[in-house]
Amino acid sequence: MTRKMTTILLVVAYLAIAVFVHAAKISEDTVIAEFENENILVKDLNERIENIPAMYRQKYNTPEGKVKLLDMLCTEELFYLEAINEGLDKDSELNMRLIPQLKMLNNEELKKIITKEFEITDKQLNDYYIEHIEEYPAQTFEEAKDLIKLKVRPVFVREYLVQFIEKLLAEHNVKVNEEVIAKIDFEELENNSEILEEKLVTADKEDISLTVGYFVSYYENLRDQGRISLKSEEELLNFINSLRDVNMMNSEAIARGIDKQEDVIVKAEQFKHSMLLRMIYNIKVVEPIDTSDEAAKKYYENNIEEFSSRPFRKIQEFTFEDKKVANDIRKKVKKALKKKDEEMINQLIKDNSLTPARNGVLGNIYKNNIIPGIGKDEEYSKRIWDMNPKKVSPVFTNAKGVYVFFRILEDNVAISEPFEDIIADIKSKMQRELSKENFENVKAELSEKYDLKQYPERLIVKLDAEEYFNNAETAQKAKRYDDAIYYYDQIIKYYPQTPEEYKALFMKAFLYAEELKDNQKAVTIFEQLLNNYPEGELHNSARFMLDEITDNGSDDIKFED
Repeated sequence: MTRKMTTILLVVAYLAIAVFVHAAKISEDTVIAEFENENILVKDLNERIENIPAMYRQKYNTPEGKVKLLDMLCTEELFYLEAINEGLDKDSELNMRLIPQLKMLNNEELKKIITKEFEITDKQLNDYYIEHIEEYPAQTFEEAKDLIKLKVRPVFVREYLVQFIEKLLAEHNVKVNEEVIAKIDFEELENNSEILEEKLVTADKEDISLTVGYFVSYYENLRDQGRISLKSEEELLNFINSLRDVNMMNSEAIARGIDKQEDVIVKAEQFKHSMLLRMIYNIKVVEPIDTSDEAAKKYYENNIEEFSSRPFRKIQEFTFEDKKVANDIRKKVKKALKKKDEEMINQLIKDNSLTPARNGVLGNIYKNNIIPGIGKDEEYSKRIWDMNPKKVSPVFTNAKGVYVFFRILEDNVAISEPFEDIIADIKSKMQRELSKENFENVKAELSEKYDLKQYPERLIVKLDAEEYFNNAETAQKAKRYDDAIYYYDQIIKYYPQTPEEYKALFMKAFLYAEELKDNQKAVTIFEQLLNNYPEGELHNSARFMLDEITDNGSDDIKFED
């Protein structure tokens, strides 16, 4: 059995804990945030979690996830308060943007009602059965009836909706005026000012009619791809017909009082809330950003490395166990360089260097403190990038304690892409980066303006150490390793200098090493554990793991079963 397998089995055997979790509950009325004269309660947070799609809900059901969600709720409320303070809820632009969404909401609610009202007759089902009898060779109609109904209902419902719309079209004498369509200037929309009040769609009810002005405002908000799809007369007519149908169904929904139903009112308020948030975000965060060519040029110059190739160097290294030998070989290398005798240099490496493979050539080495064959070595990296490419470095020790010197074989400098070729990419990146920066600044300003106070600690219930271990084990089995680490961190936080902290440190380091493949963090935690607990029961296992990560161990060491 290898060291790695032994360590894993040791961990599982030593830390397997079977306990029953008695999850403490926090009162639904607990205040977890307050600002001005309003509060956010635990029940508000829980309601938001319930409304999150099931596949994402688990992410916010952990204590850490709830703290993040609380911050999101507070941020939303701050921006909403600012939108109201700015009077955006009374802005005509809001209504112009909101009306199409409310119409679609009424459409969908009406379709739900119509769908529920629809029933497939036995005759329709039997006709389908006879027409597709080969699909049900061993079943009578009665035996296949329920299966057929499940299969064909969506098709029949779609047909029924089409018939319902055609009935309304005839009932309200709805017509599309193609002569008016021909007058619209789609290239220069401002040229349509004289025909904005003309009717594209006429009907005996005003709220079904569709003006050129309404269509143009809708068309303006389409993305480029959406506009391109309307180039053909057929596609354009289909699009206008779809707007006609939405208007007509909306009129029918209002006539039935659907827009006055409590659940529809709630959804409408949610639409309005979301739209206000988008509007205030654009006003406070996006619009202040200068995206002119001049601003993009300045951003490009200040961040030139991000728009350039990565510089790298290729070196030839010479490694030794003895410092005196290293200095002697260095002198010989310098003499060979003066004679431009590469063959002699390669022979010196072959005969003396600890790393003669590929004649000691290492590359490509970037400015990331990583040295091939060693890993992280900040001092080595600094020497490479500080050194004159025409010189031979002095002898020094690398991260593995080996004496080394090197010379630079290639110095590949960064090459920037021409500004004119990537101006669109520059503006896009600038917009994203500055939006994020602006958002954080505005968030801080609004927090102060509305006197926001958050109490995330009220979401955290301190559990017994065993309960944290149990939760961590459950998370590990579900491969939610970040959640497991969160629980180990709670043990480390609440139970310092105890055997529980000792075990939690080990398991946290173990997960970073074995599951998350973050050796740097694993090494740091293992070293912390060994320093703080030099004589614990897991000391040898921690040392084995640390040696394996840093390549100080030997994979062929065996342990007796």
